[in-house]
Amino acid sequence: MFRKLSLFIFLSLFTLFNTYVSAAPLADMEIEYEINSNGTYDYEIELKNMGPILEGVTTPPRHTVTDWSVVPPVGYRAGGKFLTDDENIVLFGLDLGRDDIVATNITARQSIFHGMLGNAWQDSDGNGIANKAVAFHLPFSGWTSDDTIKPGQELKIRFTLDKEVTEFMFWVGGSDDAFIWDDSSVMIEDDFGIYDATRGEYLATFSVRTVKAEMDD
Repeated sequence: MFRKLSLFIFLSLFTLFNTYVSAAPLADMEIEYEINSNGTYDYEIELKNMGPILEGVTTPPRHTVTDWSVVPPVGYRAGGKFLTDDENIVLFGLDLGRDDIVATNITARQSIFHGMLGNAWQDSDGNGIANKAVAFHLPFSGWTSDDTIKPGQELKIRFTLDKEVTEFMFWVGGSDDAFIWDDSSVMIEDDFGIYDATRGEYLATFSVRTVKAEMDD
């Protein structure tokens, strides 16, 4: 389940950066950073789950989810599907906005969230190389809803960059339980989240925002 989800994080999730979805948790993110004597930058981030954005949010009436993994591609009707039950954060990450950057010391304090450096799909400088991104997710197995970031809860994370970044695009993925991928179903990812086409419901939904970083005086 989570091995497919991990692949999804780095190969498809960052397409969401151009789609602002009014569902899933509303996350507030504050970023402070400082410069080190060796020229690197330490970033400390506080992520707070502010709760669902709206109640009763659904996909458009004629929305279709396409499974591009088969030939020919198959479309599944997904209109009018509710998205707002997914209030607990299970995934989140930041597009670093450039491709020539290295992130190290990626940690999430007092949690089992795992952070890693990967490739985003955005190409900010148009040179054909994807931006780098730092993504966080729960372990591949052995977690429960108690390990998620629930409404009102906060999580602090840190990482070090070899170049200065003052603005990030960040995303959060929400779910109402620990069941967000079913290998026995037809599972598809789209701009609204992770869709179980067999059951006809979204098991996780996503939202995206931008945030500016402030230098710590």
